Amino acid sequence: MAQQNDENALAACSVPGPRTQPNACNDTVCTPNTPPDDDSVNEGVCATGPFDQYCTIETFRGCSSDSDCPAAGDSCGGSFRECYTDNGVIGQSVSVAGVASPTAPTLGALFCAPPTPGDWSLGLPGLVRVTIPGAVVMH
Repeated sequence: MAQQNDENALAACSVPGPRTQPNACNDTVCTPNTPPDDDSVNEGVCATGPFDQYCTIETFRGCSSDSDCPAAGDSCGGSFRECYTDNGVIGQSVSVAGVASPTAPTLGALFCAPPTPGDWSLGLPGLVRVTIPGAVVMH
């Protein structure tokens, strides 16, 4: 499938690039996760694709076969792309959950990620949600 670019269109987060779409699903339908992820809300999956392939240990590395995954014991795996169930509808909302705790905090953030040249496998540009569980050790 060819990537469409429109120099006059502004994409997600006011970054020039591909047109903003409701989601990156092949059929534009974001199906809610069941059961939902432990670390997020409003999150679903593109049940009809795309299917993103990546190394199971070095998950940042895209692959098409096990030989593309150089780390010892690594293999090529993947999953259907995740999406937000609000489908980018103006007036809807996406949130991130954090936990305020003196011993086990969870940091949460939402931010806009720009397009990345040559690698559309991440579904960028678009909104990114990150949750980072932590642990506090006192000496």
